[in-house]
Amino acid sequence: MISCKDLTILQKYGYINCSSIDNVVFLKTSQEELWRQLRKSYKPLINSFLKNPDFKVEIYDANNPSYEMHQTYVEYHHLCSRRKTRSDESFEIQYDFLLEGFTSLFVLRYQAEPIGCCYFFHNNSSVFYHSGSDLPKYEGSKIPIYHIILYHAFLHFSQMGYTTICLSQPANFLEIQGFLDYCDQKQINIAHFKRGMGGQAVPLMRGIKYFNHNHLKEEIQNFYSEIK
Repeated sequence: MISCKDLTILQKYGYINCSSIDNVVFLKTSQEELWRQLRKSYKPLINSFLKNPDFKVEIYDANNPSYEMHQTYVEYHHLCSRRKTRSDESFEIQYDFLLEGFTSLFVLRYQAEPIGCCYFFHNNSSVFYHSGSDLPKYEGSKIPIYHIILYHAFLHFSQMGYTTICLSQPANFLEIQGFLDYCDQKQINIAHFKRGMGGQAVPLMRGIKYFNHNHLKEEIQNFYSEIK
């Protein structure tokens, strides 16, 4: 699957439209404007962090890497998923990207304990929110872990000169947004949260070409099952 600004070019070569949407925050603006764009109910949550010395956000990148904090992110990732969803190699590659300057790891501490971690990829002028994980004992607590980290990331990357941050999928409004684009209720809730952080919904143009028609038939059948 590949992305393209003009999907008609791909369709000429047999690609199937499986476009989706993303939510993009534009960083070439003032701190006041980034704050104004937040959903009204988020502002007191974030303010409670800004005024509380028990909270601290740490940023790890190529200048100050920490394999220990990377492993904390990995551990929390497994705990949140309640299973191992990715290979060890994929996490090692992710850390290699950090060492090479293509990712940053944000860690939120509460009373010195790391309670939430978020990875961001960046290249040229753009940032992409990759994934987050948190300590399960704080799940359902009143601590706005991801509100705090994302807003801190907006300010940090804006100061670094980046122009946009894509909050990435899920960004759906519906359980079935399109072909190969399905969400459960939890993912829709995540997308709703992201939209509250500001920015705007933009089309994510994608196409996929099948060289194995049996695989295409399987995914068509899966799509039919989903829409039922």
